[in-house]
Amino acid sequence: MTAASAAATPDVVSFAPEAPALSCELIRKELELLHQRQHRTYRTAIFASLAEPAGDGALLDVTLRGEAVRFRVIDTSGELDLRRKLAREDGEASVYIVPFARQLPRDLEAVFASGRLCWPQVEWLLPGRFGAKSGTPRLLGSKLRSVVQREGTRAYARGEAPSIDLDDAWLVFLRDRLGIEGLETEAQLFAATLLDREHRGKALAALLAQVKEAREELAAVLARRMGPSAPRVLSAWLNDAGVELAAMAVVGEAARAALSERQGEAFNLLTTVIEIRVLQSPGHALRHVRDEGMAALARALVDLGYLVPLVWQKLDGPGNDALRRAILGEAEALLAGEHVRPHALGSNRLPFVFAHRCKAFVGALEAAASAPDGANAGRAIDAVTRAAVDLLAHDAARGDAALEEQVEMAARLAAFLGEPVARGAAAQPEEAWPPQAEVIGLAAFQAEVGAYVDWARQTVRTDGSGPLGKGLQRLVVAVDRVRDVLDARFARAYARLVGKKGDRGVLRGAVRLPDGRSAEVVLIEDALARMGLDLLERSKDLRLLVLCMDGMSGANLAELWASFDGSAPSAGAGWGSASSAPSVVRTSFVPVSRGRRVPVLAHVPTITKLSRSALFAGRALVPGESLDTGRDGDRLAQHPAIQRIGEVPIVLLKGDVLGQGGGLSDDASRIVKGDRRVVAVVVNAIDDQLKGSAQLHVPLSAERIRPLRALLEAAESTGRLVLLVSDHGNVRSLRLIGAAVRSAGKEIEGAERGARYRALGPSDTAAPDEIELPAGPLAMPKGADRVAVAVHETLRYTSMTHAGEHGGASLAEVVAPAVLLAPRGLLPELEALDVHEAPLDPPAFWHPERARAARDAAAATPAAAPLPALTVTAPAPRTGPAQVALPFEAPRTAAPPELAEGLFKTRLFRQQIIGIPETEQPRVKDAIALLVRNGGRMTWDAFAVALKIDAAGTSVRVPGFMSRVERVLNLDQEPVIEMDRKSQTITLDERLLRAIFMEDEGG
Repeated sequence: MTAASAAATPDVVSFAPEAPALSCELIRKELELLHQRQHRTYRTAIFASLAEPAGDGALLDVTLRGEAVRFRVIDTSGELDLRRKLAREDGEASVYIVPFARQLPRDLEAVFASGRLCWPQVEWLLPGRFGAKSGTPRLLGSKLRSVVQREGTRAYARGEAPSIDLDDAWLVFLRDRLGIEGLETEAQLFAATLLDREHRGKALAALLAQVKEAREELAAVLARRMGPSAPRVLSAWLNDAGVELAAMAVVGEAARAALSERQGEAFNLLTTVIEIRVLQSPGHALRHVRDEGMAALARALVDLGYLVPLVWQKLDGPGNDALRRAILGEAEALLAGEHVRPHALGSNRLPFVFAHRCKAFVGALEAAASAPDGANAGRAIDAVTRAAVDLLAHDAARGDAALEEQVEMAARLAAFLGEPVARGAAAQPEEAWPPQAEVIGLAAFQAEVGAYVDWARQTVRTDGSGPLGKGLQRLVVAVDRVRDVLDARFARAYARLVGKKGDRGVLRGAVRLPDGRSAEVVLIEDALARMGLDLLERSKDLRLLVLCMDGMSGANLAELWASFDGSAPSAGAGWGSASSAPSVVRTSFVPVSRGRRVPVLAHVPTITKLSRSALFAGRALVPGESLDTGRDGDRLAQHPAIQRIGEVPIVLLKGDVLGQGGGLSDDASRIVKGDRRVVAVVVNAIDDQLKGSAQLHVPLSAERIRPLRALLEAAESTGRLVLLVSDHGNVRSLRLIGAAVRSAGKEIEGAERGARYRALGPSDTAAPDEIELPAGPLAMPKGADRVAVAVHETLRYTSMTHAGEHGGASLAEVVAPAVLLAPRGLLPELEALDVHEAPLDPPAFWHPERARAARDAAAATPAAAPLPALTVTAPAPRTGPAQVALPFEAPRTAAPPELAEGLFKTRLFRQQIIGIPETEQPRVKDAIALLVRNGGRMTWDAFAVALKIDAAGTSVRVPGFMSRVERVLNLDQEPVIEMDRKSQTITLDERLLRAIFMEDEGG
């Protein structure tokens, strides 16, 4: 190769990729810095590359010690090129740019100033690598400067901050090493080092080892900026021992209470175990802390323990499962001794702590179930709540929606066992009240409390395969025992009341319960007239959708209602869990009612063809009538209330409702959105599911019942009231499984029977866990006119096990849930009709805070005076079909005038009349006195003329005035005073008036 060809062909070299790119101005400043002191030559070599292509050959004027020196910039491409250009040098004032190597052969370096290849040392270059324009003197004179020089020109951050100091520069350096954007706290540092899967800590340790005291400088910065645990985290990372330190942190969290005492047996035991582990691990991050004493070691562990919850959030996700298991495995190994573990139960991560909390929760439940008295029960329930909160706080419980729901529901059942009704059932299994009070009081209990208890029982009753095993069985058995007692009391009282003739009319009317409340029930045949059609009679602008959820129990309604947006508190409220709430359906519908919501009683036996037929017909069917549910449309058309308002209703059955994909059909949607004032829709989703497999549990929600959401949206769009009602309830099969099937006795040809009722022959009798009722309209052969109806939830007469059954006389089957819903936009109009929002709230024990407040209030309340004797307000005897007013009645005997005077003096009446404008109060009193003088009954015309409401006697203003009287007297929707629009009469019930207003005051 000739010299010419050599000159034309550049050296084949491997350039150092990190050679800094310097502009001519930076080269000039570098020369000024390098030649601050005199060298034997001006000839200079700088490890760099030219940032400007035109820089090669450029002349730079540099002022050195007051003298101007002109340097020539000479770019080189390899060692051979450098040697060649040195040989051709015109003068010593030359600066050679060397990008291809960080060191040169000694013979070459010897000819340059300082006897070496110089690395860039300019102070404005170092800050730029950290995203700043300048650096503080602490940075420029630090160990960090020497460290980064060994990484060439690696940039650690981008930006143009005015300045950067040493602490911030180290943090920027670490962020770059760890590949994270934020690094401000010990927890962030700990999590980032644990997630360093590339083991970059080892490489950093090797780099820091090249600069004396660099590691100590970094540790001091971390301690100063983050806290005392940060240097320990750094040490563990550099030594590739992050998992070990994380395990120590978990131990510190778990044993925080004992380690914080700084003395005592538990402290000594734990610190000894930890000390042994530290000494057995060479280079352990806590070794130097241990040298300071046991107190310092304990304090270091406690500090690390406080970081665990924050770090654990960063380690979440399936990708880090192996890392979490490794950390917990090391921590459990450290705490392997059975004598050590009782002092280390504060962790929400360790598996043995989870097992301990499961046992503690089960133990607390069993203690609550066996509490001997109310005071002990309250303390036991508080212990259950604490145990539940602790258990659900553990990582093993989080994300396990089934376990979270099971724990919450079990705690609620334990709280229920402390309620007076539950404790009373255990103490007094026989009837405590007269029959009508038993039926009405227990029906009210089922509607307000029992439905939620049943929902909780369905959740808690499992096969024992979960973390709690079979530990909940004793609790469930205790609750079952209470429910069985209440069911038996209810069913026996019901059978005695209706008697051999099955007269359900005796169930109508109000009763005074021992707690002082006046209560009543609504029969399924009266439900439409009392809970929807009555409002349509009073306002011609209102429309109604009767949404019959066939077979829906109170438990089903409670679960279903929780899926409506804003309808119920979160399932996990008060328990500290992060339960996944069911997807909610957003709706403007709110529950409304006139006074207290009244429970509805289905027909017994609780089968569809009896109860649903009665619901739509407005009366109980009689023997000989067809029970075909396909005729429900005709029945509704003949309903007395429908006849009064003169409407032509429509009933949509399953075939009419079912649309594509199981949703609502287009025709059904159009009808609901249409102009008909009364539309009824039957949704069979729940009843159909009851016939499904007992091995499948389908949670209920408005989303899962396909037509439901569309029906509500259609009703909402047209401002239609919705009566969400069931024809009967059900019992789940969970208690039926494993129970022997009872023989229905000798087969009676032509007699009906079902899973929960059977025909009785002429000589047959009902068993103790059954009630005997007349067969009524059920098909029976001659001589067989009675049925035995199952009461106990485990009783059935068919071998096929379904998801649920109905037909029996338990509270869950007989009390049919019913709630009137109204779009919020209708509330002002409804309030004018004395209908107000009435939320479907769960009972107090459903949430721990409310339950505790209720117990505290009960404990602070002085012992009440003995309750008055039960008072039953019986309805007027009926001599014709239900709900048909007799055209003539015997003359009524006028009550003594002292009744009105005594009423006006009662405290309750004075409270009630305050809600009436003061100018109207005298006339309201006059109206009551007038009715008393006339035996409690007057025609509208006579009433209007006597009170001068309408002197012409047309009575058009009577309803408006009577709404004020009703507001005063009809407390809690009790029918003390009623208006019959069809017969144009006003009736005052004297007995109910005395029961509500005057009995407590001796009236």
